[in-house]
Amino acid sequence: MNKNREQSLNRHELLKQSLRQNPPDPNRIFDLFLNKSELEINLENVITVLRDSYDKNQYFEKRSQLLVKFLDKALRILSTTEQWLDEIDRLINEYEKSSINLPASLYYAKFRCLATLSVSDAKAESFIEKAIDLEINIYNQLDYQLELAMYYENTSQYRKMKKIIDQCEILCRQYSNLDQQLARTLLYLGHYYFYTFQLDKAANYMNQAQNILETIYQEERDQEEKEILKLLSTCLHYLGRVYFAQYNFVRASRFYIKAQQVLEKARTKYTLSNDLGATAFYHLRLGQVLEASKLIESADYHYDKSQKEFEKCGNLSGKMQVSLARANLIGSQVDDCMVNKKSIWKKQVLQLRDAAQDAQDIGYDRGYLEALLRRFLLDIKYAQIGDLIKVSFAIVTASEFYKFIFSNPSLLISKLQLAIGLYGMGPYHMIRLNQKQKRQPHFILKACPCRYPECRKRINTLI
Repeated sequence: MNKNREQSLNRHELLKQSLRQNPPDPNRIFDLFLNKSELEINLENVITVLRDSYDKNQYFEKRSQLLVKFLDKALRILSTTEQWLDEIDRLINEYEKSSINLPASLYYAKFRCLATLSVSDAKAESFIEKAIDLEINIYNQLDYQLELAMYYENTSQYRKMKKIIDQCEILCRQYSNLDQQLARTLLYLGHYYFYTFQLDKAANYMNQAQNILETIYQEERDQEEKEILKLLSTCLHYLGRVYFAQYNFVRASRFYIKAQQVLEKARTKYTLSNDLGATAFYHLRLGQVLEASKLIESADYHYDKSQKEFEKCGNLSGKMQVSLARANLIGSQVDDCMVNKKSIWKKQVLQLRDAAQDAQDIGYDRGYLEALLRRFLLDIKYAQIGDLIKVSFAIVTASEFYKFIFSNPSLLISKLQLAIGLYGMGPYHMIRLNQKQKRQPHFILKACPCRYPECRKRINTLI
């Protein structure tokens, strides 16, 4: 065994010496990497090749192409995102020193990295705006504008988001062969109405997007089929969120599962690497449906799966959201170590406080307000008057609260009901849930619809 290992090391050393004496043509290496799929590529090797080609102006274009082609894979792991951003910054500096015009796609790649590392980053916004200004291809320009709209969604700047989406819709309808961009625009219009609590409008636009995407895929008339499937998965996922907000838990779970199946189909068919973040959100949302249906053991299983996936990829906003979700389970039958109400309250408060701080650290205002709402309801439940006053003050002084109030004042009451019910899982939620169980019991899940044997095994163990 040791002899074989020694021979392998010797061969490896001989190969290294040979490469030093006869270095391969860099163009050939770049082309070899550019022809690989996401699943085949090793990002560490890409970074090594990029670093070996510093200060060689003739490779600027190839280096840019590599950084853009494998950007999605790099963004799925936090540590790789940071490395990718370093390589982009180095290449931008070399472009500027050489007085060569930067490609718009490089600014776009930098924006994506910055937006992944922090939900709210003014620098990120400036780089996507540069990409939009430089881009002359109408397809890419629309994609960049829609990425900016998503940035505004994540930072709760809904008026700016709506303005850009409206402009994109006009452009999409003016030109032919922009069905994919139109579908994405309609999907983001659905996002806008979802986050402003106009659920019927949200479902309408998302259904339109779903129909267009399914038509494109069935007719096989788009070269970027994998992008179509990824968009379709997102569309189905958000439709699930709409049905969850409408207390149709059965239908919500079906859409979440279908969205994950479409994503797995894209990964298998196009040899994509596993999108840990998307899978983590699938488990998180399904867990929320199960918790709302009082299937606590199954909810705990999916929250646990979600947390592990978020930890692998380093998605900060996702980790914060699953931390919020798990706070509700403290003191339940899956956490029976707490023997009295005061200790349960203290543990929940600590978890919610940490989640709120995490949201503030990454500029995730919507998550911060959600944490405060949950804490508000918790203090009411345990009659913590002093803490209730402090939390109430924090809520009314939160920037997201003002956006929430003034985005559409005529819908204030319904928005407050939805926010408290959907995010806080408080008294309003329990009233609505009891009404559904009496009038529409077929909307409530009786068991977890997933196919994970570990989920069923955990239930059997706890029974």
